[in-house]
Amino acid sequence: MSKQYAQHGTYQITIENNRLTVVSNGPFNAETIKTYRHIAAKLRTELSAPWTQIAVMTGMPIFTPEAEAELKRTVIDRQSMGMVACAFVLEQAEGQSITRRQMGRMYDECNIPHVFAANVAEANEWLDAFLADSQCQEE
Repeated sequence: MSKQYAQHGTYQITIENNRLTVVSNGPFNAETIKTYRHIAAKLRTELSAPWTQIAVMTGMPIFTPEAEAELKRTVIDRQSMGMVACAFVLEQAEGQSITRRQMGRMYDECNIPHVFAANVAEANEWLDAFLADSQCQEE
C-alpha cells in the first residue's frame, strides 16, 4: 500500500506572450510536482511552439529525489510540446547551489538551453535573445 503525503511547496503559473512563467516556493515533494505537472499540461495548450519558460524560485527550492524525478518527466513533456529554453531566477532563495545543481543537471540531461538569471527582466532578455538567435539560424 502506498502512502499519501501532504503537498510541500507552492506554485503559481501564468502565460503571457507565449512564455510560461512559474513562481514557486519550496521545498518540493513529489505530490506537489504531480499536481503541478497535471495543471501545467492543461495550460500548455495555450502555447504554440517554440515557447519558453521562466521559473522564479523562492524559499528553499530544493526537490526530494522523487520530486526531482517527477519534475524531469514534466520537463521532457514540455520539451515534446515545444519548450525550447528556460531561465531560472532564484529570488531570495536558500540553498541556491543545490537548486542550481538539481535544475542544471535536469536541463542538461534533456539538452534544453537554460540560464540562471539575476532577475525576471534579465531572464526575459536572455529568452528573447535566444529565440531571435534560433529564428535567425533557421532562416
